[in-house]
Amino acid sequence: MRLMQRFGLVFAGLSGCVLGPGVPAASAAPGELCGTYNSTGVADGYEVATNIWNSHGELCITTDGGTNFKVSRSTLSPGNANNPGLGPGGYPYIGTTNADKRLPVAISDLGDTTTSWSTTAPDSGKYNVAYDLWYMPNREGCPSVIGAGSSTEIMIWLKSPNLPAGGQLFQQGVVIDGVSYDVFGFTGPFGQTALIYAMTSPTDTVKDLRLQPITQDAVNRGKVSAAGSLCKVQAGFEIHDQAPAGLGTNSFSLQVKKGEATAPAKTSPGPPATRPGTFPARSPASASTTGTTTAPTATRSSASAATTATPSGGCSSPTAPSCTPPSRTNVSPPARTPRSS
Repeated sequence: MRLMQRFGLVFAGLSGCVLGPGVPAASAAPGELCGTYNSTGVADGYEVATNIWNSHGELCITTDGGTNFKVSRSTLSPGNANNPGLGPGGYPYIGTTNADKRLPVAISDLGDTTTSWSTTAPDSGKYNVAYDLWYMPNREGCPSVIGAGSSTEIMIWLKSPNLPAGGQLFQQGVVIDGVSYDVFGFTGPFGQTALIYAMTSPTDTVKDLRLQPITQDAVNRGKVSAAGSLCKVQAGFEIHDQAPAGLGTNSFSLQVKKGEATAPAKTSPGPPATRPGTFPARSPASASTTGTTTAPTATRSSASAATTATPSGGCSSPTAPSCTPPSRTNVSPPARTPRSS
């Protein structure tokens, strides 16, 4: 959930948060997940979830058990929002769980950790295609990161048909690791620091997107503790109004490769924000070309090795044999209790 307290605007994506009455589960077809928060485990130890948090509308997803899901039904719209001023009605996603042995990972140890995500994201409707990265200043707090006022939430918007990003505009056109972003910031509903990195060239797919460069940019801005840890990685769709037919995730992966990065993060400052606290001039994603954003090979020692091999101490999936659990006790995910508005 994204509560823009300063500007009276809200964007959403808080997994497990429900405002207002819970949503009765829709009559699910075989293989469908429906309802307020209905999740299931899929391949490589990830989970997919419906995650309706601000609507009494209907949302259902399907998955074949791979690292994918499709929005099979959705009536989410401002007309059935629990609080129309709070933006989207839900954030169906795929992501990591508290049982993932690779996380948390210290920010100083992110190294060449990458993520790849392929989506089918039509240009109709009103929604975004967004990563949700969650950080805590200490790894012990990671099991309860969602809901913690001391957390930091970083969203990476790949595209946002008919939906401009909002909040306080920090910077336009900053180039991080070869990708251009507009950067926004705000304070979330439970006091968490929140940032949006909105790609200026919308895309449906990213391959080997390094997390360390964006994380370091947030550290440099004083929004993430350099001594902190990455706790969770989620990828999904903040649905504001009518999810388009075919919307879904084709594949998702997180490759945790700890250690020193093979190439330092490269950041080129864009022009300063000319209108702090307002929306920038952004064209709808439908007016832009879409495709695949790939981390520039010039910044990596071996692009092929990055996608085919796991360095010593790294893990290609939560259940990989080379994974060594950190010295901590696994904690079950926090109870997802509906909250009143």
